[in-house]
Parts: sequence; C-alpha cells; structure tokens
Amino acid sequence: YDKAAQQLKTALSRDANDGLSWFFLGVSHLRLADKNEAIRCAYKAVRCLGTASLGHDLAGRACMQLGDYLQAVKAFEKAVQLNPNDTKAKNHLLLALYAVGNTKLAYRNAKERIVQTPTDLVPRALIALQNKGQMRRFVRQVRAFVGEDDFQMLEASLIFGELGLANEAAELLLAVCVEAVPENERSPLPIYYLAYFASLQKDQTLVSAKAEAVAEKARAYLNQAAGIYKDFIFPSRPEAVEVFKYAIEENP
Repeated sequence: YDKAAQQLKTALSRDANDGLSWFFLGVSHLRLADKNEAIRCAYKAVRCLGTASLGHDLAGRACMQLGDYLQAVKAFEKAVQLNPNDTKAKNHLLLALYAVGNTKLAYRNAKERIVQTPTDLVPRALIALQNKGQMRRFVRQVRAFVGEDDFQMLEASLIFGELGLANEAAELLLAVCVEAVPENERSPLPIYYLAYFASLQKDQTLVSAKAEAVAEKARAYLNQAAGIYKDFIFPSRPEAVEVFKYAIEENP
C-alpha cells in the first residue's frame, strides 16, 4: 500500500481533479491505518466529478474504524443518496446504524434489504445478531441456500470486521462455519479469520489481564487452524491478505 500511495500521489500531482486517484489513495491510507488521512482523501474525491458517492462511503468506513459512528451514518447516508444502487454502501449504512445504537432502524432496513436482495448475506447476518433463535435460523438458511457457504461467510465477515465490528464478525463465523460443521469437515480458513478478529479486539484501554486473555484466544485459534490440512489457504480479496499476514507473523 505504501508503493500504491506513492504512485497515486504522482498521478495526482499531474491531475489534482482525478477523483478515482483520490479515492484509491484514501483506501491505501485506510489499509495503512492512517484513518484521518483516508478521510481527507475521501472528501477530495467527493469534490471530483463522478466519485462523490465513493468518497462519502470511504469517509464512512474510516469513521467506523475511528469509532465515530454518528459521522459514519451521515457519510453512508450521503453515499446511498448519491448512488441508490450501491449495495455495498447500503450494507455499510446498516452496520453503522447498528453500531451507533439505532438497532430498531437497522433491523427494519435489513428486512427491507432482504426482500430487495435475498442472496445478500449482510442484512441476514445483522438480523441474526438479535438473539440465539435468529442466529440458529440464519445458520440453517446459509447452509441450505448459499453455494460455497464458507466462502460467502468469510466475505460477509470481512465487511463487519473492516467497519470495526470484529466481535460480531467472529460471532457469525463461529456459528456458521465452525459450530455448525462436524469437526472432521471443518476448513482451517474460518478459524484463521477467527484468530484475526480476536486480535482486533485488542485495545489500549484494556487492562493487561483482559488483553492477555484476548491474545491467548487468538493464539488458540491459530494453533487449531494450523492442525487442519483440509485445503489450501489463499486470500479471496485484498482485505483477506491481512488475515494471513497476521497468521504467518504470529504462528510461522
């Protein structure tokens, strides 16, 4: 991402009104954990022709990672307003509403999204977080009608994780891809993701004992995944690279 950022800065030195370059520069900064710079680039993209919706969505993602959920809701609402067909922005808005505590509206909108796009897992996953009964129903639905259910759940969990909802991402993966699968049929992929999401729960505000418990949980998942030799390990999207970088660094 450092190299990409440098190349994008070069492109912008030639054309400061290149909205896509501002957008991807912001994405690069977000991947490098420079969230404030990502927001600055996002609003540069907003002011360029054709990238306003992308810019607002990127700003919302950065705000979610900063824990500024109210500002994230506003950014995602603007992104959806500018591009009502942007499924990703709509899902981001659902999760931001959930994070800010407006769960009633989040669940209501999620139900509407399911009617509009029945195969989209994110709205269904959000509703599953309401209670154990909804989670059991979600598990049955996913394993009944979703092809390559593990892969689709990994994709959905990354959306939750990228927006700072690591606990929720882990809860969903554990229910669908681990607990619902016989031990001898489990793939190591979801367990590597569980380790990564556990590591994201570390926070400077945690007391040392709790922080160590979180780290131990992550190590336990890594050790469990390392003992499964069912299939090859590969990232399906750029966000997944961080999962496996973490696994290799922590358990080479």
